[in-house]
Amino acid sequence: MLWNHIKISLRNIRRHKLFSAINILSLTLSLTICLAALMVIKRQYDLDRHHPDPDLTYRVTTDFQYENGASTSYATSPLEIGDALERDYAFVESVVQVHNRFNRYGLANGKKLGIRGNFVSSNLFEEFGIGLRQGSVVSALTRPRTAVLTPEAARRYFGDRSPMGETLTLEGWGEFTVTGVLDAERLQQSHLSLGGVLVSLESLPVLQQTGAISSADAADPGRSWTYLKLEQSSDRQALEEALPSLSERFTAGQELPEEVASYRFRAQALGDITMGPPILRSEIGAGKVRSSEELAVWGLVAFVILFMACFNYTNLSVARALKRAREVGVYKVLGALRGQIITQFVTQSTLTAAASLMLAWALLPFVPLPQGLMDDIRLAQFDFILAAWIAVFCLFTGLLAGLLPAWLLGSRSPVEMLRSRKSLDLIGGLKIRKSLVVAQFTLSIVMIVVALVTYRQSQYAATGDYGFQREGIYTLSLQGQDADLLREEISGIAGVGDITAASDLFGLFTAGDVTLGANRGEEVLHADYLSADRNLPQVMNLELVAGSTFPDQAAGGPESHVLINETAVERLGWPSAGEAVGENVWLADSLQVQIAGVVRDFNYQTKSLAIRPLVMRHLPGAFRHLYIPYTGNDHEAFQEELTSTWERVAPQLPASYNRLDRRLYEAHSHEEDVASLGYYALIALSIACLGLLGMVTYTVEVRTQEVGIRKVLGAGTGNVMRLLSMEFVWLLLGAAAVGLPAGYWIGQQFLGTYAYHVSIGAGTLLAGFGVMAALGLGAIGWQTWQVARRNPVEAIRTE
Repeated sequence: MLWNHIKISLRNIRRHKLFSAINILSLTLSLTICLAALMVIKRQYDLDRHHPDPDLTYRVTTDFQYENGASTSYATSPLEIGDALERDYAFVESVVQVHNRFNRYGLANGKKLGIRGNFVSSNLFEEFGIGLRQGSVVSALTRPRTAVLTPEAARRYFGDRSPMGETLTLEGWGEFTVTGVLDAERLQQSHLSLGGVLVSLESLPVLQQTGAISSADAADPGRSWTYLKLEQSSDRQALEEALPSLSERFTAGQELPEEVASYRFRAQALGDITMGPPILRSEIGAGKVRSSEELAVWGLVAFVILFMACFNYTNLSVARALKRAREVGVYKVLGALRGQIITQFVTQSTLTAAASLMLAWALLPFVPLPQGLMDDIRLAQFDFILAAWIAVFCLFTGLLAGLLPAWLLGSRSPVEMLRSRKSLDLIGGLKIRKSLVVAQFTLSIVMIVVALVTYRQSQYAATGDYGFQREGIYTLSLQGQDADLLREEISGIAGVGDITAASDLFGLFTAGDVTLGANRGEEVLHADYLSADRNLPQVMNLELVAGSTFPDQAAGGPESHVLINETAVERLGWPSAGEAVGENVWLADSLQVQIAGVVRDFNYQTKSLAIRPLVMRHLPGAFRHLYIPYTGNDHEAFQEELTSTWERVAPQLPASYNRLDRRLYEAHSHEEDVASLGYYALIALSIACLGLLGMVTYTVEVRTQEVGIRKVLGAGTGNVMRLLSMEFVWLLLGAAAVGLPAGYWIGQQFLGTYAYHVSIGAGTLLAGFGVMAALGLGAIGWQTWQVARRNPVEAIRTE
């Protein structure tokens, strides 16, 4: 019986090619997003599933309680609690700790490269089920000054040669022996993000004794992650009861961070880290771990898009019921039961969904999603569970698309199906379907407007005026090299202007803040600061509204002068910039310096943030970037000379440079996010247009005789097209009347998150309406023109 249903469904799909193509195409577009959401959720489900004892493993997190009553949850906890947990609590079988995510330069095999890593417990590999390609999981990190590399880090330093037993020198920390290479595949299936090198936790006391690492680092609850495994006979209740007393022990007598009243420890089950509550601060798996809220939003978006496509299928199926009514009537006269009619329709919709799903799977790698999501899709394991999810999803789609028309047709009596030609009465006429089409186009125009607003804002953030020179400026990362030596060498290249240096990149500011006060011990404000060379304002076209740049001072002498911006002047209470020049201020309440000049406010951060008070200090030891003006035209030749010059000065390091305008564009244009949003809008609009096309196709088919008679009576092609199109044009105008204000409001909410943003003008709204109208009218016009130009004799004869 099922095979007969399949054969009949395939014949119907072949017989009605246009309707089948519309259904398959709209379902394919929506299923690409649905498959992406399904695989992202599957990826999160897979994380930590290989863990040997997931039900017994917990992470100790920290809640910071602030003096104002607020609290913040962090995924970290102090390093010292590891020993206390193992020593004082019998229900704890083992403890694993990860400490101090670091970035340093590593020298090995004659190569000096930047590398990120962590200090980790020696039992990390065993407890988390992470194997080693080379080395012993038991002994690789049991001794001080040992390290394990990821396969990528091993290739960067040693190529195809085995790194086992080789020496890796971490700048400022000394030499470490490579004792293993990680199994990257198993690490990818863990929520842990550990960088390129794992250093034994036993090395930490050694580095503290030599002064390479401050002992205060270990006491900082924001630098370490603690995991514990309970004994088989224990439960979470014992751990929950022990943590408050442990919190009190570690809080007592400690100097807590400013504005923090206390902190307390909590137990977080390993299974709650992924697909759990909102992401905690300082999450070690940041970028890899996604919260249940984020996955729910993804699932909701996918369901809405899928519902739109399934509505198209239902809409077309109900519209085609006029032609299939007698078919169903004959089936029922011959004894077919209602369930068999429903099975026939659902079988056809499921086959359509299956064909769409295969096409969507083929298109999935080409969907423009953000890189993080594409990584999740790529790393999702295709196994029996995923295959079962996809099969159930395909069946669900078939049921969602085919059940309503099957139920409507199957519920009518055979006599009614054989006699009635008014299948549109099945769902109360066109009103419901027209309302749903309006809803589709309303959603489409909202997404188009939001996508246009997002694009304009990203372009403004990427190319707008930041208040400093960005064109013709190259930035070169010093990577610990001498700034004056490089400046002297690079200055000899033709076309290079006056070179300057700073601690950060303008427009990409990442440095910390410093307290700034007009009088020691009195009220202070928090200001951002960066270290700048004396000629930085001149080279970068920063306007000095009062005073001058840094004066000369003795080499190695104490810091004596600073530059501040207009916002700092205002916040410190001076009536004008001129009155602030020459005044003394205190930095961090311990260093008194004089204000040499005031620069006009400029966006040293992203456009999303308001300009904060800024202090520019002359600290040559903190310079990390050179700003190199280049006025020539041959950029390729200049880059070759710049690389050659760098290799003479630092042959062991690769040169790291970029054009400032290009770097700002790449950082602030958010091309992946904008492309993804545009893709969603395209899918929504395409599905809406396909649904509209189906409705128009049905309408012109049932009005063929009317069109023929009108043409015989003298109506022209234009008159006929206008007659058939106007009701659908009104649908588009209705969608625009609702969608444009909604899109404007949502766009305004989005722009409100930026301190500096574009405005939503009439041009943006008209552009959104134009895109929708062009595609919608195209769908209407194509079908109406086809029937309007036909020979009226053929139309009447056909009827």
